[in-house]
Amino acid sequence: MKKDTKLILIVLAGILAIVLLCIFAVQGTQNKAFTLEEQVNTAQSDIRVQEKRRVDLVYNLADCVMQYDKHEAETLTAIVEGRGSSGDIENVATAITAVSEAYPELKSNENYKELMNELSITENLIAEYTVNYKKTHSQTLLPMLDELVKMTELDLDTIDAIAVAAGPGSFTGLRIGSATAKGLGLALKKPLVEIPTVDALAYNLYDSRALICPIMDARRSQVYTGIYRFQEHKLVTVEAQMAVPMAEMIEKLNARGEEVVFLGDGVPVFGKMIQENLKVPYSFAPAHVNKQRAAAVAALGEIYVKEGKIVTAMEHVPEYLRVSQAERERAQKLQEEKASEKNS
Repeated sequence: MKKDTKLILIVLAGILAIVLLCIFAVQGTQNKAFTLEEQVNTAQSDIRVQEKRRVDLVYNLADCVMQYDKHEAETLTAIVEGRGSSGDIENVATAITAVSEAYPELKSNENYKELMNELSITENLIAEYTVNYKKTHSQTLLPMLDELVKMTELDLDTIDAIAVAAGPGSFTGLRIGSATAKGLGLALKKPLVEIPTVDALAYNLYDSRALICPIMDARRSQVYTGIYRFQEHKLVTVEAQMAVPMAEMIEKLNARGEEVVFLGDGVPVFGKMIQENLKVPYSFAPAHVNKQRAAAVAALGEIYVKEGKIVTAMEHVPEYLRVSQAERERAQKLQEEKASEKNS
């Protein structure tokens, strides 16, 4: 009797444990579903805000253009008012360009320039997905792309080109990113735009008055870096991206004698060295612009496409700037083997 009672208690305990596990599993799934739903709703809300901003800017531009060409202003207004049914606002840039070419004085209008700059940003950046967390590219890249396509209802066949951060950077990360871009390019039959990673990082600080020095930690006391400045709203390369010891870059900047702003994941690593050895005025970029941004890669990509700087998917290769640790170790091993054979 005692054995039967004990057996029944064990069975009941097992059933209770299973029920509790199921409850926790369901609760965990529900929590994850709620979190994902909240993320989707937030993203969709951001898209609606951007679209409203886009329409408001065109209305303001129409008012600005009215001073010069009433017909084109009415055209812009008609395009915006028809957006609710047709969603067609793609002719806006063409109409505005036509007016600005016919009336050069419009280009010098400060209000016009500011509105065009804001419209350009709004028009070109539909969505951006950024995660600064301990996840690998292989875990995040494709799911993030898929999520963006779904949220923006983007037809991939309508894109003109695929901009990719071509390096330098993590060897594994570069290979995954390049392989993904090549795969998309081949599948969609679209060209690729190779954006130097350090250039894109510098572009985060658009129109900075100081020299821009991105620093990416390359390990072994080295950084992937370069020196840039903005002239007439254009990014100018003072010294192209390179892999050098941080001490050497500090010497270069001291020799230039100009104010400089640093950004990148190398700042926490080499911040103390900079503070102790840099003799020129300097600052560190704030958190929201001190890491690689997909938007900066896309913005530079648009410029490169207009300049004809594109390659086929088959032609694209990552730019590592230096050999990987595995390759260095292999080369060192071969060198030691040759030395050993020579001595024997």
